[in-house]
Amino acid sequence: MGAAGHPRRQYVRRITLHRQGEAIVVVTDLLDADTYPAADLLEVYLRRWGIEKLFQRVTEVFDLRHLIGTTPQATVFQAAFCFVLSNVVQTVRNYLAEAQRRLPETISTQRLFEDLTEELTAWHKFLTPAQTRAWLGNGVRTAAQVQAHLRRRLAGLWDQHWQKAPTKRRPPRPPRQYLKGGHSSVYRIQHGLHECAPDSTKEDG
Repeated sequence: MGAAGHPRRQYVRRITLHRQGEAIVVVTDLLDADTYPAADLLEVYLRRWGIEKLFQRVTEVFDLRHLIGTTPQATVFQAAFCFVLSNVVQTVRNYLAEAQRRLPETISTQRLFEDLTEELTAWHKFLTPAQTRAWLGNGVRTAAQVQAHLRRRLAGLWDQHWQKAPTKRRPPRPPRQYLKGGHSSVYRIQHGLHECAPDSTKEDG
């Protein structure tokens, strides 16, 4: 790959998967097919969309237009902290969805995070760290205990505000009609005596 004589020209490996009438092509510099099987590389590649959605969700929900610092350390810390927050919000959303017997995708992450922020802010205003530790307890909880606690606390909790608004799709536009030949008369147009040709261009509906 690359022009002949270019210093960064290198050999690559191309993997093609034909599925549902389309071809998915992955190009990689991992040339050893025994160490890096094609099936493993394709599985990782197909997860790319989920990773991109995660980055988009984190950027939008946590408003990363505002950074806590300009150093590499501050950027890494803020990114890692936002990923942890995202995992917390997604966990709460999934338990709410389970209790309400609905798909997690029908719950707005943005609205849920805004309400969680208000609740935690109020907690911080009215309770001290010592009171928080006393209420939560100092004992180590197992994963099963945490899961049971979340199911119990979130079982009867629901607000219609958290429901994600359905995506509105505009109905497709009828194809444009153009005068055949490019001209006509007002009389012929009013009485439907002119001929039209459909638009040959495609527009997004």
